[in-house]
Amino acid sequence: MMIRNYEQKCKAIERAIGALQIEGREIIEKCFFEQKRDKGINELDLRIPKSSYDFHKNQAIDTVTFILKAAAVI
Repeated sequence: MMIRNYEQKCKAIERAIGALQIEGREIIEKCFFEQKRDKGINELDLRIPKSSYDFHKNQAIDTVTFILKAAAVI
C-alpha cells in the first residue's frame, strides 16, 4: 500500500512538472533534483537574467504547488 501511494505521488509530481513552461521545468529540475544553486543555474546553465530567473522560478513553484495541492498530494 505504501509503495503504491509513493508511486502515485511520484507520477503526480512528474505530471505537475510536465505542465510547466520550459524555463520553469528546467529551473525546478536543476534546483530540486540536481541540487544546484540558483546562481549557477541562472548564470552558467540557463544564462538568463536574475529577474527573469526569479520570475520563472517563483511561477514554477507556485504552479507545481497548486497542482499538487489540488491532487491532494501535499
